[in-house]
Amino acid sequence: MHKYLIVFFSLLLTQFVSFSQNTPTNSYIIGQGDHGFWVSAQNNTKQIKGSPYLFDNWSQKGDIFIGNQVYTLSALNYNIQVERFEVKISEDSVFVLNHGSFDKVKVKGKSFSRHLDPDFQRNTYFEDIIHFNDKYLLKKHELTIKESQINPLTMQKLQNDQYIKKEQYYILKDDSDKLDKIKLNKSAILSLVEENNKAKVKEFVKEHMLSYKKNDDVIKILNYCDTL
Repeated sequence: MHKYLIVFFSLLLTQFVSFSQNTPTNSYIIGQGDHGFWVSAQNNTKQIKGSPYLFDNWSQKGDIFIGNQVYTLSALNYNIQVERFEVKISEDSVFVLNHGSFDKVKVKGKSFSRHLDPDFQRNTYFEDIIHFNDKYLLKKHELTIKESQINPLTMQKLQNDQYIKKEQYYILKDDSDKLDKIKLNKSAILSLVEENNKAKVKEFVKEHMLSYKKNDDVIKILNYCDTL
């Protein structure tokens, strides 16, 4: 068995036994290791509506890539708020995957890799949307909190705050590590197309009733560009 697999699941077993015997209900970080660490399941103490996770539940499996090997994990999800992948082990505990222990993640048809965020100058996860010509289209999942209005008489919030999920797109060239922010609209997408092919792309979009603003339609458009 590959040494990474042995280390990874030995770590899981060791940490699980430790957690089961000593359950620190008020402690966030309860264990640490080469491939990650245990945390208690996040309680929504602020009563924020919605979830900070990318997927609505923990039912999906995911693949992690370590060197030449691929390992499948159950109950995998992406925590947008803290920018990390987590594996749910029980109702009150999850295992946080260490960023440096794997190369790539695939879950529910989505592929994720790490790049330098140009806004915050730190490495984080970006979803790989499509590779076309000599470029990648990447998407970063972001999270903000919409605060509720306050009753001026009672100074109490009228309802719970709410998580708002957003998406930001970037272009990455094959020969560069610099990400350039881009919006999904007609002018931005056509700027990625060679001048002598723009008329063909416009006709393709019109013929197939596609939108320059929709993720799935943009994939079709850029796939078509790759054939020109």
